[in-house]
Amino acid sequence: MAELSAPERQMIVQWCMSAQFFSEQTLQETISRIYDDEAPALQDTVDAVNLRLTRYSLELRSSMSQTSGERMWALINTKADAIATGATPYSPTLLTILKHLIEQVYTDQHGNFAVDLHTAVRE
Repeated sequence: MAELSAPERQMIVQWCMSAQFFSEQTLQETISRIYDDEAPALQDTVDAVNLRLTRYSLELRSSMSQTSGERMWALINTKADAIATGATPYSPTLLTILKHLIEQVYTDQHGNFAVDLHTAVRE
């Protein structure tokens, strides 16, 4: 397993900042290309990249597509500053309401993934 050396790690950080959203396969191919096919484990690389991105209030996070099962990676802003809050057309109050509604849907005791109108309005 290759060590996470500074030049290669910096290349991955720069690539992630440039690409912003990519599949896990693309990320693994890029890491292999940068490390000449002796790439470290994916999680080790992601951890090292996230350590470097912390100073910019950025982080690599993944999610899995519900339809295809493909894991996608995205570069996200972890800081709730004026720029980040200005990037959404929703008010802070509306975002709070939406967050509570989503929590109700996902924590429903019966696993319905739905909330009736009265519960949504009441909560």
